[in-house]
Amino acid sequence: MTTHRTEKKRGIAYTRIINATLQDKQLSWKARGILSYMLSKPDNFKFHLDMLAEEAPDGLDSVKAGVKELERLGYIRRYPTKIKGKIVAWNMDVYEKPQMDFPQVEKPLVENPTLITNDLITNELNKKDIKVYTELTFGGHPFLYIYNSYFKQVFKKEHMGVTQEQLDLILSWINELEDMGIDDDGFEEKTSEHFNKLPSSNNGNIIAFRQASRRYFDVEILF
Repeated sequence: MTTHRTEKKRGIAYTRIINATLQDKQLSWKARGILSYMLSKPDNFKFHLDMLAEEAPDGLDSVKAGVKELERLGYIRRYPTKIKGKIVAWNMDVYEKPQMDFPQVEKPLVENPTLITNDLITNELNKKDIKVYTELTFGGHPFLYIYNSYFKQVFKKEHMGVTQEQLDLILSWINELEDMGIDDDGFEEKTSEHFNKLPSSNNGNIIAFRQASRRYFDVEILF
């Protein structure tokens, strides 16, 4: 049996990865493939789960599992970007050699939480005429990619744009869900249930899903 390699000529892009990484027996073949793809990108490349899922036929669930494996074994570090104490994006650093001394990511604490009614939240969002909108997945959190994936399946398009104020509100809600023990699988289960029951009059906006948190997650959202 012979391995046939391509000659590395000038002008042909290729990637050099240390053998110890590609031959790490702790890594599944899936994880090795995802890591190899990520290492083939420029050092400042910004990775997101839905983008990775679009680059192969495996699907989002498979990519999430591979990324979680790489994170657990020290090849990926996920950490939040915060503005004024609020998470506005999640970042991924990729390592060719595993690193096991990452600092723990602290969840923001909520001091003196105030219960806000859904009507008050909606009114507050409508008070300002904000013209700048961004994609929902700009927030970078896995929950956002999960919700957007189901939205695309139902409506055949990306989730509608959200204002920065709305995105902050959504990310704060997600932080509360995580503090109460909701993980990716739990969020996806309830997202699927939500879209299966979605009436024709509902446009699928994640803010409406957030407002139904108590019904779906049996938790009181406080912030």
